[in-house]
Amino acid sequence: MSKKKIVSLIAAAAVVVGVAGGTLAWFEASDTEVNNFTTGLVNIDVQEDWRGDKANWLPGDKVEKRAWVRNIGKSDALVKATIEIKVLNEDGTELSPEMAEVFTPEFIEKNIELQFADVNIKNEATKPTEHWMPGVEDTDAVEEAATYYTAPYYYLTKLNPERNTHPLLSNVKLLETAENEWVGKKIQVKVVGEAIQATNGAHEQWQIDNEAVKAIYDQISPKAK
Repeated sequence: MSKKKIVSLIAAAAVVVGVAGGTLAWFEASDTEVNNFTTGLVNIDVQEDWRGDKANWLPGDKVEKRAWVRNIGKSDALVKATIEIKVLNEDGTELSPEMAEVFTPEFIEKNIELQFADVNIKNEATKPTEHWMPGVEDTDAVEEAATYYTAPYYYLTKLNPERNTHPLLSNVKLLETAENEWVGKKIQVKVVGEAIQATNGAHEQWQIDNEAVKAIYDQISPKAK
């Protein structure tokens, strides 16, 4: 099958967390979709149910943020969702080089806990969960380097038109370990959805590193002979 016939799509939804003065923080809800367009074949929409109340958010508190992907196209699709966490200044500008050295992907992951609808998903890199499986791609090799953490997850069944995936996220938590480095910062948590046709081995375009995911997708969408 020629590459020009392999259709993929990207969409995203984001929520921004603002860390206020002292050790308090507040959530500001946002549901922004980007690069969401109709191909006539495969089309998705990242959706979320955000239940923040804009109250002060203390380390140790969590806010419900359910995120999922809907197939709004006309064809069956395979779905990948990437969670991105970026730390910015309070006014939304990039961190200084000095602060960027503090907010490494490892530091962000240590202090921001993403709680999944599939409880054991984070540590099950090679064993299928009921709905999603994490990839094993290098999550640190991303643009802007230090202030950007990203992790991919794959939906384990093909998604029919007008159907939703099972939710990926359930909550976002600022851990008790968060200290004054987080004061005056905004934390952007974005779910970026990608979809590709569920036929003729099109998923190989994603270059999936998790062999368990590849095996499942190869069964769903074998190569055309």
